[in-house]
Amino acid sequence: MINNESGFSTPLAMTVIFSLSVIVMSLSLFVYASQRKIISYENKIEIRNSIDLLISEMEREIQGLKEIKCDTDDDHEIKNLLNCLTGYEYTVCDVSTGLKRKFISDRILCDKAFDRYLSMHDEDADVSYAWVNPQFADEKIIEDLQKEHKKENLFPLINSFPLMNIYRMNDDLVKAVIDFYRIEEAERKTSELRSLLGRECEIKDIARVLEIGEGHPFFDLVGTKTAFFEFCFEKDEYEVKAVFAAVPDVNDKKKISRYMLIDKTVMKKESII
Repeated sequence: MINNESGFSTPLAMTVIFSLSVIVMSLSLFVYASQRKIISYENKIEIRNSIDLLISEMEREIQGLKEIKCDTDDDHEIKNLLNCLTGYEYTVCDVSTGLKRKFISDRILCDKAFDRYLSMHDEDADVSYAWVNPQFADEKIIEDLQKEHKKENLFPLINSFPLMNIYRMNDDLVKAVIDFYRIEEAERKTSELRSLLGRECEIKDIARVLEIGEGHPFFDLVGTKTAFFEFCFEKDEYEVKAVFAAVPDVNDKKKISRYMLIDKTVMKKESII
């Protein structure tokens, strides 16, 4: 007896096999893609961990900066301290010397000395980071911060550490501060200070040039240390920025107790991990 359906068995089997092959290939590609995503994610985690470890080491090593009297403009002392960045190309920037207008009282900003300075440097006058110094901030700013954080004691956010490092100030800003405190012969003394700052100096040296006492209010605003440093470097094709803040001693407003990491950014191209 002849089976009339035998001629259809092979095409049907081929169709089934082909369909199964497509499914298997799709599953294989899916698994392969998933594995690559997992590997990529694990690599990102590994890189992020290594960067976090490096930043932690930076925070440990930068503590030595507390013992240095002056943060001069050549960053020599900082680079000698940070052994963990040996082999990396990096930059160090003072991101706090200047005016953070958000935290400065209008009575100060409207003074003719700073009004003149801001008319010349309006676009680049503001700094990125600053502590809130109650001697120079409006009471409303402090009250608003206390309400926002729901407590009165906001140390170290609010403290009396000098806002500016004289080594990092341009001549116009130095002159503006001298004029603000009504210290005579601002032009001459600005020039003499610039010569003095070619080496390490102390408050007493600056006071001598300005012909004022070491306890003068000038030194409430201006010191020889930087409040906020920003480090920028590359690691494993990622751009890293880390900002460290000088936290003053609770009992000595001009002495640094420690350096604290307050901001970090890790970027690859346009993405942030």
